[in-house]
Amino acid sequence: MPCSAFGIKPTGLPTGSRCVSVSVVLPSPTRAPAERFAQIIDTLCSAVAARAATHRLARPVLVLLWSWLRRTARRFGRLAARVQ
Repeated sequence: MPCSAFGIKPTGLPTGSRCVSVSVVLPSPTRAPAERFAQIIDTLCSAVAARAATHRLARPVLVLLWSWLRRTARRFGRLAARVQ
């Protein structure tokens, strides 16, 4: 569906460009920040894994990114446990 169907006038996009629909699920406000952060990291890791499966040349960098995201989630979890 073209962007104009949503009342959006694309600027700076090539002719015939289309909008990208993104579905966002907001976390429950009753969950702890560490749990919400872990959910976000899981979603990002899933996206990185999907990209690594299709882009062979980028795979080593994506593996490093996935590892960094997991380490960051563990560090945040430990920090949140100390604060509570």
